Amino acid sequence: MIPSLSSYSPKIPYPVMFQDVQQMQPTLPVGTSLRPEHILSLAFHNAQQAKPTDFADTFIKPDEPLSAMETVFNYADRRKFQFDDKTVLMGSQHLMMQTVVLCKALIKLGMKADNIFLTGRSYSSHPTAIKVLKQMGVHVIEPSTPTKIGGLQEAIAQDAQELFSEVNHHIRQHQIKKLIVVDKGASLWPAVSGSIPANVKTVGVAHNVKSVMGATQNGWTKPVVEMGTSAAKFKFESFLIAADIMALLENHLGGPLENKQCGIIGYGHIGKALAQLLVQKNNTVTVYDKDRTQYAEGTPVSGVQYAKSIPELMNSTSYVFTATGADVFQDTLFPMPSKKTTLINTTSGDLTSLLKQLGNQPQTRVNFNGDIITPLSRNNRLRILRNGQPINFDNSLQSTPLKEIQLTVALALASCVQAGMIVNLPNETLKAKGVTLDSNLQQKIVNAWIDDRKSSKRPPLPAELVRSAKDVAFFF
Repeated sequence: MIPSLSSYSPKIPYPVMFQDVQQMQPTLPVGTSLRPEHILSLAFHNAQQAKPTDFADTFIKPDEPLSAMETVFNYADRRKFQFDDKTVLMGSQHLMMQTVVLCKALIKLGMKADNIFLTGRSYSSHPTAIKVLKQMGVHVIEPSTPTKIGGLQEAIAQDAQELFSEVNHHIRQHQIKKLIVVDKGASLWPAVSGSIPANVKTVGVAHNVKSVMGATQNGWTKPVVEMGTSAAKFKFESFLIAADIMALLENHLGGPLENKQCGIIGYGHIGKALAQLLVQKNNTVTVYDKDRTQYAEGTPVSGVQYAKSIPELMNSTSYVFTATGADVFQDTLFPMPSKKTTLINTTSGDLTSLLKQLGNQPQTRVNFNGDIITPLSRNNRLRILRNGQPINFDNSLQSTPLKEIQLTVALALASCVQAGMIVNLPNETLKAKGVTLDSNLQQKIVNAWIDDRKSSKRPPLPAELVRSAKDVAFFF
């Protein structure tokens, strides 16, 4: 019997097509044509017959080169590092195939599956990945679905509290001595800060910039490996994220975004990478950042215009991207546009206050694509794509090719390994401080990733980035 297909998105970039279709076809009902949904369902059905730690192999080509991951394994091997059975890892991750790959790597380096505790976000979780993780032996708190427009952050906070409750119970039950907290988006710090048993040595991993900042803001008093501010993360991964944003946005829109008036609120690394891709498609691009020094940082993008305020940007553009990593309209009144406007969020939490405001308006509705539509006048409306959640996720099992996303996975693995080395140090040395992700390891990961993607059909990296990867000083 074919497992239910109701939870699978028709836009899934199926990574299991390499499987032997002829072997699977006889298990289909008589008269049923072989569709991609069936291939994915049957692949998972067949995976249930395998050993728990082999499940991920069903979804990954055996010959898929993942050189960036091998770089981290070699790093750990040279230092004779392995996680021990008294180390627990709790994390907030995107519960997709990339996290299955990360957990397999952690287990390969000695981490017990029973000592891994994860939660995620409703917009970037897939039921198949969650099933695979659970059957590997990983503890998963399935992400809560917001019950109202603008309720995502409350749902994330609730899941974080439930996750830590399970971790705390596990620590006491199994006499756990060491804890690694992998935070994304400052979602775990509030749940754990000040609540971890005093006899448990603890180190954090800050997955992104918001997490780095959130550690201090939430009273975290332990060392933190700052993956989020590493050069490999914000220079190279920003380009990867921007490419995903454009690919999945155009998929959602049903065609290319070209020759439009586009605005970007937040001109950090993702904003700059996004501007470059938009300009390449002959869009007019206007940007705004409350930190005006961002305009001068990095390589200038030809043709970009700078707005003095958000209302100025909104009035001159029709497609507006938010890329701040913060709640844009928490302290700023949203300027209702005077024409049809499409709002595209690229990071979690950017539109929280706006979504709550719109959710209280009776005329606001959600269409079949999951877009929020708010009529502003007879011929005018505000459209917020994908319920205001980051556009670079489409609820698929793997929204980015594994060869591409391995950069992020390898950096996360490297950060966990470095955190594991730190947590083995004497307790008196574990004071609150930011720890830079090993610069030499960053460089090796990035160059391995660049070599692996030479055959990629995705947008090429800017030449200046490829050149900079050869200079280790770039990563300090």
